Amino acid sequence: SPNSSTTSVSGLITGVYVFRWAVSGGPFCTDVNRDDISISVTRSADAGNNLEYCEAISSVNLVGTVASDGTWLQVGTTPNVASITKTGGNTAIASGLIPGTYTFEYSISSVGCTSTSQMTVTLFDPPSESAAGIDQNLCDANTFTMNATAPTAGTGEWSILFRPVGDVGSFNNVSLTNAVYTPTPGIYGVYVFQWTSNIGTCNNSDQVRITNYQEPSDAIPGAN
Repeated sequence: SPNSSTTSVSGLITGVYVFRWAVSGGPFCTDVNRDDISISVTRSADAGNNLEYCEAISSVNLVGTVASDGTWLQVGTTPNVASITKTGGNTAIASGLIPGTYTFEYSISSVGCTSTSQMTVTLFDPPSESAAGIDQNLCDANTFTMNATAPTAGTGEWSILFRPVGDVGSFNNVSLTNAVYTPTPGIYGVYVFQWTSNIGTCNNSDQVRITNYQEPSDAIPGAN
């Protein structure tokens, strides 16, 4: 409400704002009285969201409260001591990182206004490449035995990507490389299973295709 003597202003970021209040006497008084007020705004520290990375990296960008001038520090128990290089008023690069979880703190200090905020950076070792095994062609099989390669880093898990309509079969244990899948009897066709290697939120997958054919009817050659 710019015409009100008491109004509110929103959307402020850190910095100095100058606002002007002007008073006029109407169309027959050309004089306008003006007065300015200066307001200094310091937003609270905000270190940003926690970050997780699956790829092998050794440095991350740290971004604090917009338009602020603060300090980044490494705090708590972390895998090793990172090197923090300030790149701007609110930004820095943390380098020399190894897999694990780091805690970084952003702090802002000004006259009458001090605040801190923390965030974490988690670096995962990438899971080993998934290998679900070779495709299989079966004839009237009652069960399918998987043949995945166990991950050297992380854990593995089977899931079903595609199966014939009507099949409601299941695995005996989705965590086994040689898990056994039991299909619904009398349902034939193409099945696609996925083996996924996981570490934390990081994963990669491989698929295997199994085709289960219906056994042909008895051969009847006819009379000699």
